[in-house]
Amino acid sequence: MTKTFIKTPGVDHNPPHNNDLYFYSDEPLWYALYTRSRAEKKVYQLLNNKIENQVLQEMHLFLPLQRVMSRWADRLKEVDKPLFPGYVFAQTRLSNYMWRELVITPGVANLLHRNAEPLAIPQKDIDAIQQILASKIPFSPYILFKEGQKVIAKRGPLQGIEGVLQKINPKTSKLVVNFPILNRSVRTLIDVWDVEPI
Repeated sequence: MTKTFIKTPGVDHNPPHNNDLYFYSDEPLWYALYTRSRAEKKVYQLLNNKIENQVLQEMHLFLPLQRVMSRWADRLKEVDKPLFPGYVFAQTRLSNYMWRELVITPGVANLLHRNAEPLAIPQKDIDAIQQILASKIPFSPYILFKEGQKVIAKRGPLQGIEGVLQKINPKTSKLVVNFPILNRSVRTLIDVWDVEPI
C-alpha cells in the first residue's frame, strides 16, 4: 500500500527539534515508524486520513503485508498481517515539523532514531521487500522463531501457558514445545499460529 501526503504550510506542529523549520536530509529518504502493538493498519489508515486533511507533504507510506493462516475459534482463516510487525515505512524529505506530525498520530510510538537523529532505511532494502511481495513467494511465520526461544500459547487449550520451543517443522507448520507443568516437562505439538515469542 502506498499513499502521498501533503502538509499545510504555515501551521505550527510543535516540532521536536526546535521552533525553526529544519530538514534532516536534502532528498527524500525512507524512515521506519514504530507503532504500538498491532496498530500498523490503524496507523496507516489515520495517516491516510491526513491526506484528505492535507496535513503532510510529499510523503509516501509503505505497509508490507503478507497473507497467512490464522486460527479463529475452531477454524482457520486467511488474513493479511504486517510482514514487519510494529513498523510502517515512510519516504519523505523529513523535517522536524513532519516528525512531530507523525509521532502525534494515535498508534505511533516513535520514529526510529538514534541520538535525536532519524535513522534512514536504505532504498535497496525497500526495493527488496517490494520485489519479494510482487513475486508472490509464500511467507512462513515460523521464520521468526528460534529453537530454545521462550514462547507463550495464545490460543487453544494451552492458552496462557509459557514454554520453550524445541523444534520447528517447516513442512507441517508445527512446533514442538516443552511446557513445564508441576515440575515436569510436557512436550507437545502445537500450530505455529497458536504461539507467540515472549
